[in-house]
Amino acid sequence: MDSQSDVDELTTFMQEKVTRNTPECPLLYWSNKKDEYPLLSQIALRVYSTVSSETICERAFSAVKRVVRDDRHRLKPAFIEKLMLSYFHANQYK
Repeated sequence: MDSQSDVDELTTFMQEKVTRNTPECPLLYWSNKKDEYPLLSQIALRVYSTVSSETICERAFSAVKRVVRDDRHRLKPAFIEKLMLSYFHANQYK
């Protein structure tokens, strides 16, 4: 696809009206529109098909648990936040 057809596809999509027949489920909508909007449907299906993960969240709580202990109960929330941001930045969320 060239960039002009990409722009045309986006413009056409932005002008489309939502009706009672428009599916509420984004996956179903983009699956139905894959011929009409090939590029947008590929992007949307990638975004909406992403598997969510609790791993980062679990690691964050584990890291905070190691920092905020009974012997460190005087740490201020702002300091803990800076410490955790530094930790995650240094480890690049691994």
